[in-house]
Amino acid sequence: MANANAQNNSNIIIKGNQRVEKETIISYMTFTLNDRVSSNEINNSLKSLYATGLFRDVQIQRDGNNIIIKVVENPIINRVFFEGNKRLKSDDLKTEVQLSSGSTYTKSKVSIDVQRIIQLYRFSGRFGAVVDPKIIYLKDNRVNLIFEIQEGPITKIEKIDFIGNSIFSDQRLKREIASKSKSILRPLTSADRYDPDRLSLDKELLRKLYNENGYIDFRVNSATGELSLDNSSFYVLFSIFEGKKYSIRNINFRSSIESLDLNNLKEVIVIKKGSFYNSSLLEKSVNKISDELGNQGYAFVNVQSVLDLDRNSNFVDITLTISESSKVYVERVNIRGNERTLDKVIRREFTFSEGDPYNSQKISESVKNIRNLGIFEKVDLETNRGTKNDKTILDLKIQEKSTGELSLGMGISSSDGPLGDFSVKERNFLGKGQKLSTSLRLSSRTQEIDLSFTDPYFLDNNYSAGFDLFRKSADLQDTSSFNSKTVGFSLRVGYPLNDKLNSKLSYTLRKDTIADFSSDISSFIRTEKGSNLESSIGYELSYNDLNSFMFPTEGYLFRFSQTFAGLGGDKTFIKNTMDYSYYKEMWENIVTNIVFNQGYIHGLGDDISIVDRFFVGGSNLRGFKTGGIGPRDVVTDDSLGGNMYYSGTAQVKFPLSRDADLPVKGLFFTQIGSLTMIDVSGNNLSDIGNPRISVGIGTSWQTPVGPLRIDYTEAVKKQSFDKTQKIYFSFGTRF
Repeated sequence: MANANAQNNSNIIIKGNQRVEKETIISYMTFTLNDRVSSNEINNSLKSLYATGLFRDVQIQRDGNNIIIKVVENPIINRVFFEGNKRLKSDDLKTEVQLSSGSTYTKSKVSIDVQRIIQLYRFSGRFGAVVDPKIIYLKDNRVNLIFEIQEGPITKIEKIDFIGNSIFSDQRLKREIASKSKSILRPLTSADRYDPDRLSLDKELLRKLYNENGYIDFRVNSATGELSLDNSSFYVLFSIFEGKKYSIRNINFRSSIESLDLNNLKEVIVIKKGSFYNSSLLEKSVNKISDELGNQGYAFVNVQSVLDLDRNSNFVDITLTISESSKVYVERVNIRGNERTLDKVIRREFTFSEGDPYNSQKISESVKNIRNLGIFEKVDLETNRGTKNDKTILDLKIQEKSTGELSLGMGISSSDGPLGDFSVKERNFLGKGQKLSTSLRLSSRTQEIDLSFTDPYFLDNNYSAGFDLFRKSADLQDTSSFNSKTVGFSLRVGYPLNDKLNSKLSYTLRKDTIADFSSDISSFIRTEKGSNLESSIGYELSYNDLNSFMFPTEGYLFRFSQTFAGLGGDKTFIKNTMDYSYYKEMWENIVTNIVFNQGYIHGLGDDISIVDRFFVGGSNLRGFKTGGIGPRDVVTDDSLGGNMYYSGTAQVKFPLSRDADLPVKGLFFTQIGSLTMIDVSGNNLSDIGNPRISVGIGTSWQTPVGPLRIDYTEAVKKQSFDKTQKIYFSFGTRF
């Protein structure tokens, strides 16, 4: 570049351009022929030309009164290729990078695209991914761009440590957070992949744990993930400050609403004076106050809690402040992102209507209901100003997810032997939120096929309705010397009485066939050969107060059902069943479980068929084989079943490993049960209804390929003709 003094120009000469027009280049210059050009203007023009990304090299020289601009154009990309990528598809990568066929190649753009690809792999948990760009030069100044990718393994969390904790152990804190360290014993999950966003969630989960147990001053000083030198794993460290545990000294109320009776509000709160501080109970109390005020006609109020800490004595005073807020109404709700799901499937989960007063609790509850449908990946709500100051518009943004499920299962149990199942499920059938499933289950003893359909809002009402088609064949030669086959269908309708209490009404029509008698079958069974038709109606009430459906540690579940057969068909009876389960975490990670089951069936003019009687043993009474207790033909040794049974279980489950990432549990349990009462009589019949008792130990293991449970049980109280079984195990998987 010539460093010239400012002077006039007679001509601008362009050299080296192949694709870029002369006029285009001149348009990027910061001076014209009529300008007196200085060194600064030439420098500014150089920067302007480089900034276009069109040129690899630019020189501006003066030759007398002429300005000569020499350029070397950047190549044009012919095609972009990706090599070595298996986890991320090439089509997906092409949409993420900025370079494409026909664009101008520059090193800076390649560098940006390399970092973007690496970022995508980190999002998928592969922090060791390496991207090496390669250039193949073609004629006419064209190039092929190849991104050579070494994806590397998924970068998992090697270890999780805590600093500063003394109240709760490392194992307890590890159970609370969403991030998990890697383990070959862990079921297949993404929780052991390092995710910075998940660490943010972990901080909130830790804060919630401590705040619910009285530690108001708790904070997470830092949550860091350090990548190992070989980029193969992360080491996560939480530095926390626990603080002191506070008790509630006083709970005060303040209100700017003169007509409000505060005494009524004191009765609805669930947090109590003298107890340890609990943030969840405080939040629940605030919500209950808002509900009570709403019931009293105060739709526009703010309820806030103010904490006054006495750090010297470890007491906290809580003041609940109630004030009127400006009246705001929900003008409308916009729903976006539901390409498949119908609007009504989402709107029926709202606990409010358009035009109602704005109620943050009801809105939060509605969002929770929509998320609980299980058919959306994300559910986000934004509140925007309406057409007037007293109106608001809610924008609900959702992201749908795949709701179809194809699963295969296989396993083995000591009662059924090898088993396998195949099922297809759709949880959002036709975008209506309906559930459709079919399943096939095969084992050495049973073969079952089912088709099930459920509409959770039948006819757009708060009723669920559905049907089941089923066929089951059972080989009962070992227990009762015959085979059975059942074919039928059921219709059902359910209605939630509140958020925990549910009711269900059903009708069933089924045909039961008893066949393939062995030569020495009991005379009490021989007369039942053939087929019978059952037409029955039933109902069920259930109350679910468990804190988790899959792995409960607190709460209880109660179920009661009655079935009446006799609406036509060949059978008339009434059948009652009752189930109760209670869970309580007595100490950290040590859970007690009490279960009681009871059933009774009574014939209304007819004897109860063997296929309708109860059988006890195996999974519902450890220490005894399936059908191992109850009425029996002492000559043929056939189990006859009974009209009445009960069973009870007391169990303690505890971890066998101090490592929270090792999902192996130990069990101590004792069971008591009995099966008695039968409509037939004879010399060879033994029906002793005395209780049977067993005690045992066991282990359950959530293996990477499915749950495994093994029990060793001793029948400590039994009858001489009972069939016992010391070892019971079950194992299976789904994929």
